[in-house]
Amino acid sequence: MKWSRVLSTIALAALLMLSLPAPQTRAQTEGIDLSQPVNLSQSGGTYDPIAAVDSDGVMHVSWRDSDNRFFYSRSTEDGWQEPLWVTYPFTYASLLGLQIPAPTLVGGLHGRLAMFWFGENNSLRSSTISAANLGTNTAWTAPYLIAKSIEDFDVEMDDEGVFHMAYIQAADYPPSNAGVYYTTSVNNGATWNIPTLVYGSSYYIRRGTLDDEDPRNTVDLSVTSLDGETGVFVTFDNLSRKRVLFSRLLADGKSWEEPIEVDGPATLGGSTIPFQISISASQENVLMTWQVGQPGGVCLNYFVVSQNAGENWSERQRANLPYVDCAQDRRLKSGVGEYTLQTDTVKGQMYFTAWNGKEWSQTQSWPELFEFVDSESLNNVRLECQAPVFLPSQELAVAGCDRESGQDVWVAGRSLADIGSWFSQVAGWRVAEQIQSTRNNIEHLNIAVDNQDGIHALWSQVEDPAPVAEGTTETVLTNDAIYYSHWGGSSWTKPLPIYSALEDSVGRMAVDIGQDGKIALVWKDEAARKLHYTWAVADRAGSALEWAALADLPVDEMTADMPDLAIDPSGTLFVVYAVPINETRGVYLLSSTDGGKNWSDPQMILDGIQAGLEVVQEPVLRSGSDGSLHLLVGDGMLNVSGVMNRALYLQSTDHGATWTEAQSVSSRRVRQYRLLTAAPNTVHRIWQEESEQGDVVYHQLSLDGGETWSRVGQVFNGSGNFWLGDAVADRAGQLHLLRVSNDAQQIQTIDYWKWGGGGWIEVDDFVAGPTELSGAYPVVAAVNSLGDLAAITMRGLNDQSDQTQGYKLMFTRRTVRIPTAQITPVALMPVSTPTPEAAPEVTETAAPTPTTDLAALTAPQGDQGGLSMALAVSIGASLLAIGLGLGVVFIRGKKQN
Repeated sequence: MKWSRVLSTIALAALLMLSLPAPQTRAQTEGIDLSQPVNLSQSGGTYDPIAAVDSDGVMHVSWRDSDNRFFYSRSTEDGWQEPLWVTYPFTYASLLGLQIPAPTLVGGLHGRLAMFWFGENNSLRSSTISAANLGTNTAWTAPYLIAKSIEDFDVEMDDEGVFHMAYIQAADYPPSNAGVYYTTSVNNGATWNIPTLVYGSSYYIRRGTLDDEDPRNTVDLSVTSLDGETGVFVTFDNLSRKRVLFSRLLADGKSWEEPIEVDGPATLGGSTIPFQISISASQENVLMTWQVGQPGGVCLNYFVVSQNAGENWSERQRANLPYVDCAQDRRLKSGVGEYTLQTDTVKGQMYFTAWNGKEWSQTQSWPELFEFVDSESLNNVRLECQAPVFLPSQELAVAGCDRESGQDVWVAGRSLADIGSWFSQVAGWRVAEQIQSTRNNIEHLNIAVDNQDGIHALWSQVEDPAPVAEGTTETVLTNDAIYYSHWGGSSWTKPLPIYSALEDSVGRMAVDIGQDGKIALVWKDEAARKLHYTWAVADRAGSALEWAALADLPVDEMTADMPDLAIDPSGTLFVVYAVPINETRGVYLLSSTDGGKNWSDPQMILDGIQAGLEVVQEPVLRSGSDGSLHLLVGDGMLNVSGVMNRALYLQSTDHGATWTEAQSVSSRRVRQYRLLTAAPNTVHRIWQEESEQGDVVYHQLSLDGGETWSRVGQVFNGSGNFWLGDAVADRAGQLHLLRVSNDAQQIQTIDYWKWGGGGWIEVDDFVAGPTELSGAYPVVAAVNSLGDLAAITMRGLNDQSDQTQGYKLMFTRRTVRIPTAQITPVALMPVSTPTPEAAPEVTETAAPTPTTDLAALTAPQGDQGGLSMALAVSIGASLLAIGLGLGVVFIRGKKQN
């Protein structure tokens, strides 16, 4: 094109633009009608919509057409203004062939708007205008150069109208070298203050041109009010170093804290990286979310929260979202009512998940918001390149471009007043909270639920010794104490000791709660070689004074060990214990019908020598709904810990008077086992077996109180460092099973499995946090009638300040759906030998997204003996496409007729 033609085109364009009348200003106070999508452009050939809301509540939308011309419309009390052909401060550069990416529009104070755009060399510029004069092309302020070589930026206005910006500079321009910077503007973006370096890194320097598909480092900024002062929080990526980081502006408003690493390359190892970290602050409550995986591939989602403005943070946890693909765009918006809203764009589809300060809601997708029929043309409309904005009326509005036949810019939206209902059936684990923190080891962790749905935890720990006067030689023994805490639905009570003994004297403990609301507790006194019993009323158990005086159980053998406790429906107390070795080895039973005042003499119910047990180990006793008693016991090995030769089962139907012969449960060596009972007359046994390919966890059930048993079904298998956690049954008979594992970086993860009567489902997991000290730390679980599935886990840590050891007791919970009617279990056909056999694969449509194995998703899959997921999806998509095609043919036929 000759220059004379270019100049003529510019002159003509300028003349046409300057001749446009300025629109009349009309304040928008009633909100925008989002009941039906609105076609703003009505011209076709449009793309790159941008949107903003100003301080008066007016929504502004701009877009460009295939001739690279920009158009603009705003909301009014009577609807939407007719589109105007407008110029922006970069329009002429765009007409001369410079490819200007879609600009960013931000609403300011007093009805002003700020525009940000990238020019040559990724230079970031800004300009501002009164919203009332946006159609007047000479009203923009002179473009202001903020910085060059910008990879990403974020801007937000505070309550005083000050703009706060964070950006990543990807080149050295001495004295401003590559890094993350922060700056402010007090005039709606017309000019900016001298930027402050938040984090410097030469790894931001780009030595080659990035393609559009290449992942970018992102930066996110959030501003809130803190005791009358402005709090500024910034998160950002460093993809080259596989890290995401956080910093905040200190109270003096001038100095930034040294950035801290939120996540790094140790999350999953290999080629996975943490990226796209986002932050949202609402006064003292701060939320950070990020993804781990490969941009453009499969991702896991994590989050942490702070309730004191970023001073301390929760443990990192998984957010279980109903998609496995990485989000191309993520936005966090606080102040949507009392919630923070996370908006994810995944493969062109937008998803919305709310955070209420403690838990995530169910994810919403609203396909009807983005796919609908144009009532005028009857064309299908599918909105892409979405630009969401939040209106003061607690509504979401989305400007998007139609990629179907219409190719128009539309505005669609919906009310967000129903966010509270998204939490009615919460999916996923809550933020973990700390019950106890101590420098001494925590052992013998127990958990139980009372008949008022309260949850009780008891454990033992060594108490710190009392201080000794300086200069004395007095020896002070530490006490091994039993601690108690209670959760009543909102928080845990302060842990208090209810019993103190000599050092290292508390052995295995067992807890049960009867129908009378009394907590029964037995434990082994290692120093005195006795078994103790005590009890307390559940709602008064927080005080040591409320626990009954200790009773020594009538045990003849000084080698009595590993007691367990069960209370049957009649209120009878049963205690079993093991004599592990020597000629009297076996399992013994005690009972009490008067609440522990009087006990029967010990009765041997399993003769260890006669049964061929090398070491009698870990008896587990449970009572059935019909009063039957069920026992699992291990055949241990001398001088070998952590594994048993086998597990054996026996039962009694006459209150422990007589017992069946012990039958072997496992076919290989066993590490752990669990025994559960449920009405009516259903018994479950679950155990972890050794295998050359990795340990396997099996399940077997009986529908007749233990008389006959189903075939053995496999729950899960795997290699690496994992072990069987706890298993509990809810009132409907569903089983809930937890598996604990540590990765190579000693990050503890708890996997959750559910059995609903016909098979096992892997539902989700939560990341408990680092376990820096070696050890298979326990996790215990309980579920009440309200559907609160509670999990308590213990982790060992190193205190980086003084290199001392420490232990934390952490609690989390999730909501589970409990049917109102008792489920009817489906047992596999009984067989004569318990040969392990995999249970049929079952899917649960209402469950959150299962835990994803990133390596498995990318590895080639062999023949699975049936329809693969990919094939099933392909067939479903084909049928859907055929259906849509027939629909279009039908509609066109109607129009032609």
